[in-house]
Amino acid sequence: MPKPISLSIIIPNFNSGVLLEKTLKSVFSNPIFLSFEVWVIDNCSSDHPEKIIDQFQYDNLYFSSQSDSGVYDAMNKGILQANGKWMIFLGAGDELLAENLAQLPFDDPDLKMIYGDVYLMHREDTFGGEFSLLTLMKYNISHQAIFYHCSVFEEIGLYDLRFKIAADYVFNLNLFFKYLDSVNYFPVTVSRYLGDGMSDRMRDEYFRNNKVFIVNKIFLTHFKLTYLSSVIYFNWFYLNLLVRYLLKK
Repeated sequence: MPKPISLSIIIPNFNSGVLLEKTLKSVFSNPIFLSFEVWVIDNCSSDHPEKIIDQFQYDNLYFSSQSDSGVYDAMNKGILQANGKWMIFLGAGDELLAENLAQLPFDDPDLKMIYGDVYLMHREDTFGGEFSLLTLMKYNISHQAIFYHCSVFEEIGLYDLRFKIAADYVFNLNLFFKYLDSVNYFPVTVSRYLGDGMSDRMRDEYFRNNKVFIVNKIFLTHFKLTYLSSVIYFNWFYLNLLVRYLLKK
C-alpha cells in the first residue's frame, strides 16, 4: 500500500539550542509542494528542545526524545517511525531550500535516490555535481542533498552503527552498486549545510582503515561486469597512495 505522506524530514538532535529552531523555520516558513512530516529525534538533550518544538504548532511535526548511541542510531529511529515515501536527513542548523523541491521528480516510480547540491555555509561555497560510481568510491555525497525512497531502507537495511562518521557513506555505496540505474542527479541546491560538525572535525578510523576492503566487498555483493573497470581503477588509485606513503617513510 502506498504511503500517504510524500516526504519525511528527519532531524537528529542533541543539545543544538537555537540551531534546531533555525532548521524548523526553514521547513515551515516556506511552502513545500509535497505532503510532508518532520521528525525531530532527540538524544535526551538537557537544553529543553521541547520548548522550541512548542513554538511550531503543526500536526505534521513529531518530537521523540530517548537515549541513542549517536547520530546514525537517531537516523535509524527516525526511519522506523517515518511514514514518507521519500526521506531526507538534516542536521540542526541546516536549512532546507523548499522552493527548489518542485524541480525534482518525486513521482518517478523508477527512482530510488534523488540528489542535488548543498550550499556549505561555513565555506561559502556549493558542493555537489553528478557522482559517477568511481567518484563515490573516492568521496561521499552530502546527506543534506539526498532524498531516499523509503524502499531502500527495507531492501538494503538501516545505517550500520559500526561506522560512527561514515555510515551514510557505506549506505550510499551499497545503494549505488545495487541501484545505479535508479539514481538521478539534478543541478538543484537542496539545502544550506551548516557544516563544521562532527563529520567535518573527526574521522571514522574504522572506515578509513578498511575502506578498500569495504568497497570491494560491496562490489562483490552487488556484482555487475559493467562496474569492473571503475573498481579496478579505484584499487589502482589506492595502491598508488599506499606506495607513495611507504616511499616517504
